[in-house]
Amino acid sequence: MHEKSILTLEYPKILEKVAREASFSASKTLVAELRPTPDLAEAQRRLAFTTEASRLIDLRNDAGIQGARDIRPYLERAAREGVLNPSELLEVQATVKSMIFVAHLLEKLEETEFPLMHLLGGDMPQRPQIARRIEETISEEGTVLDTASPTLRKLRFDIRGANQRLQERLRTLVHDFGPSLQEPIVTIRNDRYVIPVRAESKGAVRGIVHDQSASGATVFIEPMVVVEMNNKLRQLQIEEHQEIERILRALSLEVGNEAETLKLGVELLAEFDLQLAKARYGRLTRCSAPHLNAEGRIDLRNARHPLL
Repeated sequence: MHEKSILTLEYPKILEKVAREASFSASKTLVAELRPTPDLAEAQRRLAFTTEASRLIDLRNDAGIQGARDIRPYLERAAREGVLNPSELLEVQATVKSMIFVAHLLEKLEETEFPLMHLLGGDMPQRPQIARRIEETISEEGTVLDTASPTLRKLRFDIRGANQRLQERLRTLVHDFGPSLQEPIVTIRNDRYVIPVRAESKGAVRGIVHDQSASGATVFIEPMVVVEMNNKLRQLQIEEHQEIERILRALSLEVGNEAETLKLGVELLAEFDLQLAKARYGRLTRCSAPHLNAEGRIDLRNARHPLL
């Protein structure tokens, strides 16, 4: 079909409405790329796929891709040994879970009634070990769990202990230096615990000046008596960060090793969602599937443009 005819029929506007029924960016892209085909067999296949999708919606109201995302950019980075951050890994987990859900959903369908959907389900890759490893490593809030490794568990235990001892010592100092402080509090500057000392009283507190207030009335001092404790806490925090990086790198490498397989899964999820989007739009506009023929006969009865 000529591009001018496509524009005259307002076909792009129809695609925009179909795309609104798609659930994620990968399937929306497939919708935008849809073009009429002159091949009869391909046209029949497309119609059959959409018809199966419509019947599936009647059969299962939970039919869909759940929380899948287009994770292909993450997969490409992981395949190059790049490190994915926790939020990206959670998107990988959600997408892998979607692949498993869709595969199980479609494989249970009667092959005689849903041949195309059944075939798609059989092709869908399933990698439950990837989803399980991410679940064991990263919380729903996107933090690396203490249980991700014995080393991380010990480091965080030591950090809590060092932090508690430092806080107790600082509270004592706040009480001791009370009259010299702008406020009886402990705060942080440059990742170090400090106390806010009146500028005119800074000589009363021996320590390292880390910052000064905009007005100059307050200087933030790390008392010398807690420098070593601050050093110990900071060293533990650095080791914690390094261990987290190691864990994320190892997990990203596992994802990268399955990158091609998972990329295929995203593409199949997009194909599945495309069919559902077409079916939903067809139901919204009360469309019916045409009977195609190879003779070039066109017989339109009570036909209407879907945008009217």
